[in-house]
Amino acid sequence: MTDQSQMEEKEIPLGRKDFEGKGGKGMDWWALLAAIGVPSAITALCFGALERRMARREQLSEERERVRQKNEVLLVRSVGAAIALGEATATALKNGHANGETEAALAYARQVKHEQKDFLTEQGIRAIYDKEEGSSWTRF
Repeated sequence: MTDQSQMEEKEIPLGRKDFEGKGGKGMDWWALLAAIGVPSAITALCFGALERRMARREQLSEERERVRQKNEVLLVRSVGAAIALGEATATALKNGHANGETEAALAYARQVKHEQKDFLTEQGIRAIYDKEEGSSWTRF
């Protein structure tokens, strides 16, 4: 064999011939689309999952904020009821007898106490069941 025939038999790696598809018309378009499309699809799926997770966190955060605000309102009402009851008691002691103010303040204090107890019981039970399901709104 001559030097020229040896060179013809050797293929040059990554030469033009390697990228010519059938009929010598260039790279196979399906391979090109797959090379571009697969990573793009994977990236889109990852971003979609990330977006859903962020939306869920936002929803849980909004729910948590709503519950916190309700708790704050109940605490303020409890303090108001305690002050009203204290005032009515002081007035009754001063006057020497219980009057309608004391009864009304006591009824209001009981009502607020039960509302707060019911709210805290509901939150406690919700936390127990959410923890069992693995979707606690307090966990981020």
